[in-house]
Amino acid sequence: MSRLHNIIVSSLDFGSSVLIVATPEHRRQLDSALRDSSPATRKAMKRRLLMLDAQETLNMFMVNRHPSDQRFSQTVGKLIKELKQSAKNEQRGLTVFGEMVAILWSEGNKLGALELERMWNDALQDRSFHLHCAYPRSILRDSVGAVTLKAICDEHSSVIGHANHLRRSVA
Repeated sequence: MSRLHNIIVSSLDFGSSVLIVATPEHRRQLDSALRDSSPATRKAMKRRLLMLDAQETLNMFMVNRHPSDQRFSQTVGKLIKELKQSAKNEQRGLTVFGEMVAILWSEGNKLGALELERMWNDALQDRSFHLHCAYPRSILRDSVGAVTLKAICDEHSSVIGHANHLRRSVA
């Protein structure tokens, strides 16, 4: 969690906005860690940090266990646009941390997870921002198909932690 905390603080201090779409546990941990931030960072948090519940946000755009492109654009896409506009810096920076894909994966909805990864990548093409996806190590250690795991890894520009080993082992 400290790596994510540092990313959030750096983004806010640089003038970017931050969107966190996480589980209640992780939002509580981040909120607690961010309380000890500098006064300038805490002030920026009030204007440029939005934390949402991952499951509630997923529910806004899922249809029959599949993410809807149109609903994703109307909900998440709209938030991305608004948060980029609220950024303080000239580049209208935005950092996003999400756990929705991990929720779909852990529910056994691997196709839905891959579809959502594609939607995030499409959003990145339209509205450049920094995206950080979180997958719990337990999901990656479970007996999953190597092809499916490689497909998830291939959707990312970089993979940090345990998944680096997995990416190499399924290549």
